[in-house]
Amino acid sequence: MRARSTYPRTTIDLQSKHTLYGLSASMVGYAGQLRTTYSTVLSGDEPVGYRQDLWEIAASRNGVVTVAEAEDAGVPAVEVRKLAARGALRGYGQGVYTHRDVPTTPFTEPTVAVALAGEGAFLHRESVLDLLGLGQFNPPKVRVGTRRRVRRTLPEWMELENRPDVPDEDLTCYEGVAATTVRHALEDMRDRMPPDRWQALVVQALRRELI
Repeated sequence: MRARSTYPRTTIDLQSKHTLYGLSASMVGYAGQLRTTYSTVLSGDEPVGYRQDLWEIAASRNGVVTVAEAEDAGVPAVEVRKLAARGALRGYGQGVYTHRDVPTTPFTEPTVAVALAGEGAFLHRESVLDLLGLGQFNPPKVRVGTRRRVRRTLPEWMELENRPDVPDEDLTCYEGVAATTVRHALEDMRDRMPPDRWQALVVQALRRELI
């Protein structure tokens, strides 16, 4: 069993929030004695605490949450599937979801792609540079690398490549997305683009102190 992560919970003071929940004075007095958390407030039969826990994970992960991360936070996989069925989450397969209450960003799709590829996956090649706004690539597919064998069905908008040549010291995290370092990405692209464009990327990366 995974250890429960210590995600902060917001305690509701029902005495001050009685107007919001439409509670009578007597009910407020009783509930005020109990004091509750989101995890004990129900919306229909849905534990608000589970949805809140997943929101907190997704908000720190570009809107993305996985079943493994949910279980680490104490949210059972079955509850994740229930929330997805109710429309709170959008499923991508492989236990990967986005939370509909968290706005998507340019980093959401790369985060989803890396999560779909599984443990140890990372952005590589031009997808790293595109993530950081270096140059103008707009690649048709999100390029993801992995150093282990992966056998799973993946969406057409991403491309998975085995990269056993990438050492640990060349892996990092940008904007919450696992990726090769900019230096390694530039090395990967050196023979894949015109020399003048590649040199311009190096200069831009140096100015931004990315290498």
